[in-house]
Amino acid sequence: MIFTSVVLALGFSVLMAAGSISIVYFGLLAATAILGALAADLLVLPALLLSGSSA
Repeated sequence: MIFTSVVLALGFSVLMAAGSISIVYFGLLAATAILGALAADLLVLPALLLSGSSA
């Protein structure tokens, strides 16, 4: 999970070298979203599971 997210974020960050500004923003947004989802998986989910709250 960690390796996959990092590789995907690096893959999308390659788009930041593009000539079109919209593609650069897309690469930045996608890489940030993937790393944010990884951080949520690693930090928020365990805290929610330990809190014992059920949905």
